[in-house]
Amino acid sequence: MVGMRVCCSEGALRKFNYDFVKFVEEGVRPESTGRFFYDIVPELKSLKVGSYELYSHQLRAYEFLERGCNVILVSGTGSGKTEAWALYALRNHVRVLAVYPTLALTSDQILRLEKYYDAIGLGHKVLKVNSREASILKSVYGGDVYRVIGDALLVITNPAFLMSDLKRTTHYSSKSYLGDFLEKVDLIVVDELDCYRSRGATLLVTMLEIISKFIARKPPQICVLTATLGNPETLKELLEKITGRKTYIVRGKPFKVKNITYLILGKSLEKFWKQLLDNIDRIEETAPEVIPLIRNFDDFKTHYPDIVAILKDKGFKIPEIFAKASEIIKEYASSDEDGVTIVFTRSIRSAEKLAKEVRSQLPETFRDRVYAHHHLISKDKRREIEEKARKGEVKVIISPRTLVQGIDIGTVVRIVHYGLPQTVREFRQREGRKGRREEIPFTESIIIPIYSWDRKLLEAGVDKLKKWTELPLENVFINPDNKYPKLFRALYKVRKGIELSQDEMKLLLDMKLIEKARGLSSIAFFLTNLGKRVWRYFNFYEFGPAYGVKRVLEKEEGMEVLEEVSRRDFIEKLQVGCFDPSSDAIVTEITEGRNIIEKPILKAISESHELASAHERYMLTKYIWGEYANLLSDYARGKLFSRVRIFITIPLNGFGRLFEHPEAVEWIIESSKPRVIKYGRECRVLHRMETIELDVDTCGVYEDFTYGYRYELDPEEDTDLIKAALALLKVILRLSSLRISPEEIEYDVVKGTNFRFFILWEPEASGILEKMDWKLVRSIVREYKPDRMTEFLLWAVDEEAMLYILEKNISLDSLKEVVERVIDYIEGIELIEVVKLGKVRVPKPRKELNLVAIDLLTFNLKDEEKLHIISLYNGEKSWNITLGKQIEPGDILGIFNEAIGKDTVILHYSTISKLVHLLSEYPLIESMLTVKESKGQIVNVYKFAKETLCLNIAPLVEVAYKLGIKGLKISHLNLNSMLIGYRNGRISFDKLIEYAKETGIRNAKAIYQIYLVSEAVRKRLY
Repeated sequence: MVGMRVCCSEGALRKFNYDFVKFVEEGVRPESTGRFFYDIVPELKSLKVGSYELYSHQLRAYEFLERGCNVILVSGTGSGKTEAWALYALRNHVRVLAVYPTLALTSDQILRLEKYYDAIGLGHKVLKVNSREASILKSVYGGDVYRVIGDALLVITNPAFLMSDLKRTTHYSSKSYLGDFLEKVDLIVVDELDCYRSRGATLLVTMLEIISKFIARKPPQICVLTATLGNPETLKELLEKITGRKTYIVRGKPFKVKNITYLILGKSLEKFWKQLLDNIDRIEETAPEVIPLIRNFDDFKTHYPDIVAILKDKGFKIPEIFAKASEIIKEYASSDEDGVTIVFTRSIRSAEKLAKEVRSQLPETFRDRVYAHHHLISKDKRREIEEKARKGEVKVIISPRTLVQGIDIGTVVRIVHYGLPQTVREFRQREGRKGRREEIPFTESIIIPIYSWDRKLLEAGVDKLKKWTELPLENVFINPDNKYPKLFRALYKVRKGIELSQDEMKLLLDMKLIEKARGLSSIAFFLTNLGKRVWRYFNFYEFGPAYGVKRVLEKEEGMEVLEEVSRRDFIEKLQVGCFDPSSDAIVTEITEGRNIIEKPILKAISESHELASAHERYMLTKYIWGEYANLLSDYARGKLFSRVRIFITIPLNGFGRLFEHPEAVEWIIESSKPRVIKYGRECRVLHRMETIELDVDTCGVYEDFTYGYRYELDPEEDTDLIKAALALLKVILRLSSLRISPEEIEYDVVKGTNFRFFILWEPEASGILEKMDWKLVRSIVREYKPDRMTEFLLWAVDEEAMLYILEKNISLDSLKEVVERVIDYIEGIELIEVVKLGKVRVPKPRKELNLVAIDLLTFNLKDEEKLHIISLYNGEKSWNITLGKQIEPGDILGIFNEAIGKDTVILHYSTISKLVHLLSEYPLIESMLTVKESKGQIVNVYKFAKETLCLNIAPLVEVAYKLGIKGLKISHLNLNSMLIGYRNGRISFDKLIEYAKETGIRNAKAIYQIYLVSEAVRKRLY
C-alpha cells in the first residue's frame, strides 16, 4: 500500500516563531482476524474493500447475526461498524431497514452501501426514504411507490421520518410509505445511537418495539451501533424482550492513525516575557494586578492575552504576539501534500473572512485550493468543493459546522480548530473527519485559541486542556420506564385499537389524553381533544408540528431562504433582537405565519429603533469601561451575544407538561479588559459582564412533556450558594463514572419572603431524575476531588454561579458539603427522622392557649409589582391583610388589636423582621411588636422546631408534611400554578388573591401546629 504524503506542521510553526505545545497520540488498530471481506461476499473482490481483513469485532458481530441473534456493537470511529452488518445482509439478501440520524450527514456510509449492493447486482434494491426522497419516489412511481419500497432489500431512513410513518400506519386516510416493507423486514440497524440524547435513544427503541410487536410478520433481528452507551445490559434485556432473540454485546477498538496535536500559544512569547521582567518595576507601579501572572513563564503563557489587555490600557507598547491563523493555513494550501485540511470556525462570518485572508496571501494559481463551506453556499457548489477535495484539487476547506458530521472526503489529514467548540462531543465529531484511510501515515490537530471559552480552558492549564480533549463522551441511557416513549406507544395502541396495559391506561388518563367510552360488552377508549393534539404534535426531535420554522435573510441583493430551525430554537434562541450565529444576522421580525425575518447586523440596527437603542447602550457601556466600541468585532470574538430569558413551567413531582414562554431578549457584553482577583492562594482572571434588555416583544410558546421536581428549602438558606452547589453537582455527574451530560438536567432556585425552593427538570424527558440513585451520587460527591477542570466546566454549566464562587472566594471542597445538603433536600433525610418520634400528645388549637401564628407571603405579580398577604390564626379564628398597588389594606390596626392580646404569644417562621419593615407606617403595631419582643412573647417557630427536633433544615412545607399536617404542600403547588396562570392571562386577579389568602391561612395554621408539636416534644425529651 502506497502511503500518502503529509506535511509536518512543526517546521512551519517554528518558521513563524510560534510557541506551541505538542501532544502525540499513537495509532490504534483493531485486532485483525485473517479473514477477508471477499471470503464472506465473493462479489466484493471487484472492490478495493474486498481485500480488507475483518477486524475481530466485525467478525464476532457478523457471526452472531448469522445465528439469528441481535447485536449491540460498541466501537469507536473508523472501526467499520457499517461493514459488520452489511456483510451479513449482502451474503443472505435479507431485508434491512437502516436508521441513521440524518441521511444528509451520513452520505459516506450510504455511498459505500450502494457500491456494495452494486457489486452483487442489487444496487437497484437500495432506497433512501425520507420526506424529500419519498416525494421524489412518489412523483416517479405514483401509486406504485408503496410496492417499489416494499420490494427493496435495503431501505435507509432517519428516525424523524420513521416516527411520522409509524403514525401514518394508524391513519385510514393516508398510507404508510414503509408499511409493506416493515411487514417483511428481517433486520433493523440503528446506527450512531450515541448521537441521540437519552430520550431519543429510548424513543427509537420504543419504535423498534412497535414494529416488532404490531407491524412485522415476525420479530426482526436488531443491530445497534454506537460509540458509547451508559447501560448496554439494560438495552440487551430490552431487545431480548422485544424480539425474543438472544442479544450479544460486542466491543471493538476504533481505527486511528498516529495523531499529533499542536496547541498554538502565541508568537515569541518567551522574548516578550523577558521584556516584561526587565520592566517589572514600572509594571508594579502602574499595573500591580498582573505581577502574580508574570512571575513564571508557565503562568504567563496561559494568561498573556489578559496581561496584554491590561498593559495596553496602561500605555505599554505591545509587540505582535498573537497567532495569525491565515499565515499558518496558507502553508497547507501551498504544500504538495496529498491530504486535505479542514478548518473549523464558530460562524459563517469568521469562515468567509478567514478564507479571504488565506487566499489573499497565496499566488493566484493556488487560490482555488481554498474554499469556505457552509449552508449559505448552494448545495451544488458544496458538492463541487467536496468532489475537488477528493481529487486533490482543493487543499483547504474552512467551515463552521456543515462538515462536522458525515461528509467523508477520505483524504483529510488535518483538522484546524479556529476556536474550540463548547462540547467534547462536537470536538470529537470534528476530529472524526480525519485519518479514515490506512495509507495516511499520521494526522494532525491544530488548536488556535481565539475566544473567551478557549482562554478559560487554557487558563486551567495545558494539561487540563489535553484532559478535556480526551474526556470520554457523555453516556446515553436507555430507560424502559421512561414515561415519554411510553406515552407514544400508548397513544399508538389507542389509535390502532390495541388493548392498553394498566400502566398505559393510567398514564393516558392522568395526562387527560383519553376518555372511556362504554360499549355493549367492554370499555373502549378514545382520544380527548388534547390527546388528538398530542398525537399530532408527537415527533422525534421535538414536540410540535412536523415542520420547522422558516427563516429568510433580507440582504441588499434580495431575499435568501435559510435552513428551517426547530420550534424550540425559535422560542429559546431566535426571538426579535437575537443574533443568529448561523447567518451572522439579527432577527428583526416574526411574521404572523411564524416566519423569522433576519437582516445583516449593521443593516438591522440602522433600520430598527429598538435595536439602535440597544446599540447606544452597548456604546455607553464600552465608554464607561474605557474600551473601544466595535460591535461587529465584539460579536465575532464572542464578547457580545444574545440570550432569551425564558419563563418555564414544569411538573413539580414527576412526569407532566412542560411550557416555555419567552419573556425578554437580552444582549450580554463581556469586557475586553480583565481584572485579577485572589482565589484561595491563587489568582483568577475575570471579565466584567453587562446585560442589556431589549425593548422588543417576544412571541410563541414551546410545550412538551418531561420530568420535574420541586424541593422546599430552609427559609434561611443561601439561594446563591444552593445554585452554585447545583452547578457543581452537574459537573460532578459529568466527570464521574456516570458521565451524565449537563444537557440532560436543568435547575433553578427561587427565593421569596418566607419560601425558598429549587427545581430540577429534564429539558428532554429521559427519566434520569426519576431513576437517579442519590445514595450512589452522594458517595461520588464525597470521593470527588475538584481541580481546575472542575472550574472550567463550571464556567460552561453556569457562568453566574462560577462568578459567585470566585467573588465570594468559596473553595470547591467546601462547596461539596453544600452539594450534600442539596442531596439531603432531595432525599428528605433530615425530615424523615421526625417521623421516628412516634405519636406525640399535643393540645388542640384553641383561643385559650393565647397563641397567634403570623405568616407573610410575598410574590411578584407583573412588572416587578409585589403582593403581600399577612395571615393570622389564633387557634379558632383567622384573618387576612392584603397589601399591594391594586388593594385597599383595610383596618390593619383593628385586626392586630383583635387578634393579639396583652398576654398573647406571637408565633412566626423567620418572618417577623420582614413584617416589621412592611408595617413601618403603623407605629402602634411596631410598638406592640417591640414590647412583645422585650417580654419574650415572640417565638421563631423555625428555630424552635430545628433545635427541638434536631433538624439541620426545616422548610415549612416539608416539616408540615412530615408531621402529618395535610394540604399545605399541594396548596403551595397550586398557588405557584395560579401565579403562572395570572401572569399568562389565564387566571383573574381576584381568583389569585382568594387562593393566596387561603394558602396564607394554611401556613399560619401549620406554624401554630408545628409549635405545639415541638413544645410537646421538648417537654417529653427534657
